[in-house]
Amino acid sequence: MSTDILEEYEEKLTEFYGATFANAVLTELLKLAAIQRVSPTFFWRMIHKDHDDDKFIDAYVAANAVYLVSEDSHYQGIFTVDFPLVQWMRFVNFTNWLRGKPALLQRKKQKQNQ
Repeated sequence: MSTDILEEYEEKLTEFYGATFANAVLTELLKLAAIQRVSPTFFWRMIHKDHDDDKFIDAYVAANAVYLVSEDSHYQGIFTVDFPLVQWMRFVNFTNWLRGKPALLQRKKQKQNQ
């Protein structure tokens, strides 16, 4: 999780629920063992339709993450990029993977349709 992502979460949570709630959520989020703080040093600018989403790619690469989980359709643009390879999947596929079922990576699905 990068500072840019935390700032976006804070902005959206504050907008909808207020600053007190936003601060409480972020404080608890950062206590989770599964959260890894990263400071990206390279900015890939892979999401041409919405560069605000690039921060998630940057954190994914900096963390050497296995999957990028998102419902945002802007990530379909990564299918045209060979490097860095981004393993993107939708939330339902991620929850299936957590339950031990095969994960359908969006990249593989897209390439099969070409």
